[in-house]
Amino acid sequence: MRKYDYILSLWIILGWAAARLVAQETFVLPKTIERNVDFWVKIYACYPTHTVVIHDKEDLSVVYEVVNLDEYPAAQNGSRWSIVEQKKTKYVRALEELAKMSKPISYDSLTALQRHVYLAWLHSADEEKFAKAVENIRAQRGVSDRFAESVKRSGRYLEYIKTVFKDYGLPEDIAYLAHVESLFNYDAYSKAGAAGIWQFIPHTGRLFLTINEAVDERLDPLVATVAAAKLLRKNYQQLGSWPMAITAYNHGLSGMKDAVQKTGTNDFETIFLNYRSRSFGFASKNFYAEFLAAVHVAKNYYHYFGPLELLPPAKFMTVELPAPMYLKEAAALFAVEVDTLIVLNKALRRPAIENQQKLPAGYKLHLPFRENWNPLEVFPTSENRMDRRNSDKSGTVQSVKISNPSERDSSAASERLPAAVDKLPFQID
Repeated sequence: MRKYDYILSLWIILGWAAARLVAQETFVLPKTIERNVDFWVKIYACYPTHTVVIHDKEDLSVVYEVVNLDEYPAAQNGSRWSIVEQKKTKYVRALEELAKMSKPISYDSLTALQRHVYLAWLHSADEEKFAKAVENIRAQRGVSDRFAESVKRSGRYLEYIKTVFKDYGLPEDIAYLAHVESLFNYDAYSKAGAAGIWQFIPHTGRLFLTINEAVDERLDPLVATVAAAKLLRKNYQQLGSWPMAITAYNHGLSGMKDAVQKTGTNDFETIFLNYRSRSFGFASKNFYAEFLAAVHVAKNYYHYFGPLELLPPAKFMTVELPAPMYLKEAAALFAVEVDTLIVLNKALRRPAIENQQKLPAGYKLHLPFRENWNPLEVFPTSENRMDRRNSDKSGTVQSVKISNPSERDSSAASERLPAAVDKLPFQID
């Protein structure tokens, strides 16, 4: 039996009752999205990237077929994805045929394919279900193998992210949102121009980060995490709940405010069921469900993937540059190899790396951790301030404050949000 078959079988054996997602107060689980969360748990934990799930995009419990692309030659019809399109077309035709049949439909008169589709919708009493479903067929590639790799990569900065979020009054478990955004790919770029672990687009990124010819702080997982914390905190303060705030991370704060205005409520479940907008599509509508599924799978990864070797936590020190300087000057100043600085400072762009542009004053330069070493010694005391962090004897960062103390949000303490719960948003019993 193939590994993903075994994992899926395990999920079926456990069932919803055994693997029940237990909602806590912080991250409520509306009954209307239980099937959606179930769907995304399977995408993240059961189906690898060579499988494609053909399903209904409104009722995610309706799955027509799981296609194993490895069963088809790569060169067939030019692309293996064409197989998926052919199968989607097949199900569209079956739905159209069922929609045209007089009611009640005689099951005995149906073809094998029509029976398969008919049974997939047996739970629905909507007489127009087949006609509606014609327009709702969608294909979703599995990502379980990539999610397992994401869990491994998360070891690098996960505890750091939780610390920053806690410092900004956010529930620590929102750190797992990075699995949804980028699969903890620190160099991720999207077709829409979003970049980094938190997938900021340029417009939103510039509200919190420096983006210029020399640096793009969206690619710095340390600084970008602070930006994500600020954005999520703003979303929560203006929308009033975490389901709404997390959805706004994908759909935009203004988009969710529009949803509130048009529905007359900030209740997530009501908006999920009733809000209609061309921009509020499948991705935005499912974003909160994806987050809940990601938290569940990441926190219970052993049950789905077995033992995984996570990357060790990053060891670093951060110093704020008091004046513009070239990268080679910084390397010489702190006695660090240029290549090491490039690895630790992912925000650096080619002009900075090639010493064509100076690093700007105020840039937070990450340095390799050294026991009993204070990089501030290279500057006069009045010129700079180093971020303070506690570390254990091995030098592993235990608590982190990225912001310059004098520039720290004065509202960070006074506008503290509800504390994160210690328990899982949901868990395997």
